[in-house]
Amino acid sequence: MFFFGFKAKAGLHDVSDEQIAAQEIDSAVHFANFFPVVWDFVKATDRQYNIRAALLDAAERDGKTGMAQLLQDLGFQP
Repeated sequence: MFFFGFKAKAGLHDVSDEQIAAQEIDSAVHFANFFPVVWDFVKATDRQYNIRAALLDAAERDGKTGMAQLLQDLGFQP
């Protein structure tokens, strides 16, 4: 059911695709490189542990040291 004026009362407004595309978005920041053997481990382990998201969390929280610790905790042996 639709109530006339609901969007306005809720503070919502329509935005076109063009307006969204014109908005400034955060740019990515290069933080680390992985050797192929590390990335192979990440891809293989990701299905079980969602390691990609965990790596981003570790990087944000503890930097490269946190990422290395997470990889070690999940069994990666350099």
